[in-house]
Amino acid sequence: MKVTCNIVKDLLPLYVENLTSEDTRKIVEEHIENCQDCRRELESMKNYKEIPIDTNMEPFKKIEKKLFKNKVETIVFTALLVLIFSIIALAYLTAPEYLPYSSSIVSLKEYEDGKIVITFSEEVAGYDINKYEDSYSLTAWNTALNKYVLKNKRQSIVLNPDGEEVKSVYYYNADGTGDVLIYGVSPYNFGGQKTLPRLVLGYYVAMALFVVALCGILILIFKKHENLKNFLKKVILFPISYIISHICLKGLTITSYSSQRDFLGILLLTVPIYCILTIGISVYKRLKGGVY
Repeated sequence: MKVTCNIVKDLLPLYVENLTSEDTRKIVEEHIENCQDCRRELESMKNYKEIPIDTNMEPFKKIEKKLFKNKVETIVFTALLVLIFSIIALAYLTAPEYLPYSSSIVSLKEYEDGKIVITFSEEVAGYDINKYEDSYSLTAWNTALNKYVLKNKRQSIVLNPDGEEVKSVYYYNADGTGDVLIYGVSPYNFGGQKTLPRLVLGYYVAMALFVVALCGILILIFKKHENLKNFLKKVILFPISYIISHICLKGLTITSYSSQRDFLGILLLTVPIYCILTIGISVYKRLKGGVY
């Protein structure tokens, strides 16, 4: 049988690796002595070099860093969402539900030494007492948390522990109705008094809106200054976060009978909202730029 070039080329890989029998080896060698094409094929096989393995791990390290960063951002984003919903839930559970005046809710007793003791029933979770010269005004409230989960205890407080004179004690209702005189004589010639909610939360919202507007104007003015513009964009997020926080906790209401508590709650919620806005904008920019 005539040995063709195709047969020899099929055998050449085995021949190069010394895997052929002695007879086959002789057949291949006899053929390549007279065949220039097969001889060139053999030489190319002998001179073949393996493609070197790329040992540069830098691209893989960059990918690994991006994946790790994305994972951390996802974890932080989730944790912030949980924190935000937890703060909102806690704020609503502990929000004061002001109680209208009733003798079963608050009682007052004056002792021979002139000291006045005020006692709140188990329906009361907390109270607030304010002094204006020789007059006092107070109110009481319950919360959803105390109503359905915790149990209140009867609370008593000495209104004038040093025996100072008390001319009048009012109980103010948080529904906008007039205050109820529960002890003494009214210091006002025209009759009673009415305790109004504080407007301080409205001032803070107005300040936040002013800062947002100011930063917006400055961003337009310095739009060609990249570093300053980026800094202003980060600054503007804080008053925006404060406004969002106020809406989450107070809605559109800007008055409050417990302004200090509400302000601290809004500030506490502002921080995670600011962080989540910052992360969200960063992720959006990467997605928009095609890098993630």
